[in-house]
Amino acid sequence: MAAGLPLCYCAGRFPREAWYNPTMSHVTRIYITGPSGAGKTTTGRLLAAHLGWGFLDTDEMIAEEAGQSVPSLFATQGEDAFRDRESKALVRLSSMELMVIATGGGLVEREANRLRMRSTGWLATLTVDPAVAIERLGLDGLATRPLLMAEDPAQRLRALMARRATAYGDADDVVDTSRLTPEQGTARLIGGLVAAGRLPAMGAPVGLRRHIRSSLGRHLIIVADGALGDLPDRVKTLASAARVFVVSDELVARLYGDSLLSRLRSAGFDVKMRTVPAGEASKTRERWASLTDWLADAHAERGDVLLALGGGMITDLTGFVAATYRRGMRLVLVPASLLAMVDAAIGGKVAVNLPAGKNLLGAFYPAELVVIDPNMLLTLDERLIAEGMAEVIKIAAVKDANFFAELEADPTPSGHVIATAVDLKAEIVERDERETGERLLLNFGHTIGHAIETATGYDTWLHGEAVAAGMCAELLLGVRAGITPVAVAERVQALIRRTGLPMDFRGHAPPVAGMLAAMRHDKKIAAGEVRWALLDEIGRGRVTTGIVEADVRAVLRELGAIDVEPPSRASDQG
Repeated sequence: MAAGLPLCYCAGRFPREAWYNPTMSHVTRIYITGPSGAGKTTTGRLLAAHLGWGFLDTDEMIAEEAGQSVPSLFATQGEDAFRDRESKALVRLSSMELMVIATGGGLVEREANRLRMRSTGWLATLTVDPAVAIERLGLDGLATRPLLMAEDPAQRLRALMARRATAYGDADDVVDTSRLTPEQGTARLIGGLVAAGRLPAMGAPVGLRRHIRSSLGRHLIIVADGALGDLPDRVKTLASAARVFVVSDELVARLYGDSLLSRLRSAGFDVKMRTVPAGEASKTRERWASLTDWLADAHAERGDVLLALGGGMITDLTGFVAATYRRGMRLVLVPASLLAMVDAAIGGKVAVNLPAGKNLLGAFYPAELVVIDPNMLLTLDERLIAEGMAEVIKIAAVKDANFFAELEADPTPSGHVIATAVDLKAEIVERDERETGERLLLNFGHTIGHAIETATGYDTWLHGEAVAAGMCAELLLGVRAGITPVAVAERVQALIRRTGLPMDFRGHAPPVAGMLAAMRHDKKIAAGEVRWALLDEIGRGRVTTGIVEADVRAVLRELGAIDVEPPSRASDQG
């Protein structure tokens, strides 16, 4: 998209600053180079399919136009003539839009070709261990690579790679595919593009630049395609300190870590990163302690920046570290999952879990900067997308009937959906930062959802899946209490069903007793009673007490919770 053009932002909802232009230009061509066996063609096809772009392989294109195979062209015309054909093909390809182009391994040896690719698009090099490459190619693959027709193909490939090492390194991104599947390599390429802010919007462009007021000051939230391209400059505006401590999970770091750290270092920051295992099981006191020890060992100061790169678990865990280390560090959030974008990163609730219940050890500590790039959704699988939609459905159901109707018409996640959900939550948080009134409504589905997670040990259900099942259960409680009309419950259940989220506990059923025990430790309890967020109608809810335990038990059983506790460990041992 051309610089300077306003971005779509749902007129009438967002504040005055609801547009934003990233400084980096978007690419419309991606060139993939590297040695034979690195996976250029396979990965290129997957990348093109993922982005909805076209795909071309220069070797296939040249062979088709010449009416000869590549080995035949080498044999009859020589390598120099073939390289001339490659250069001419590149000139034509460099004018095509929205294309992924896999190049021959030797095309980059000519500096003019590298300059053309770098100036007209994004150049990515796939590298590979020669032994792995030869194994991938097999006898059939080697027969089509004239430069590898030798007594020792691996040695020949090793020599070619050494000769081309400088050329291969002269790229926008370099990815070693030796231990990656084509799908993982594709995700890593997308991660590099998104981290640099170079991918165009996958749908209607969106941009939201919004300040949110809290007791600790004004905090900036940015939702924009390509927003990560500006991240180093944004971080520079927060602090004079030159150090950034990044916390991520192992999966997200694999996709975005190298690119993001490289860009922060290029901007002059001293950057250190610590990763933790992915999943809710990492959100513990022990993990919090290890991260604070890491900061202390590095002599981190309050003015340094702690940056969370990941989903809801990383956002909560890192936020709690920031809130407690030296009584408060500068906090920046880069949410990498849909759930984190629309919920965990907004509003400053940070926490870790205790064995007795979820988020029982926490604080209110909003980030100074939240940077949300909807293009990060490209690296999420369907299950993680659906998980995030649970939080989108929740906020629409309790606060905005029009938004809920939009989701009913099209429940596809998009930049517009993210920005709308973020803006809705920001409005509520500004009015009720400490969750004493209206903000309690955002716990719709969470009382039972958190109980599901606690009772199953945080390793079976994703948070959004538990919230979805929790919403279905709490809708039934609302109907039993005479608060939620049946038609309202059915509309919400229908939307949950369309997103593929669980509507009951079957398949991974928690025990009733374990769930009830977790609810007794729920952080929303007041005067010994659970405060329930229930729906009066679409877009309007209420917080109420007085729901009798017999009704809760009946609903849990109806949705498939286990009513008989499993044998104790002692009885298992006889």
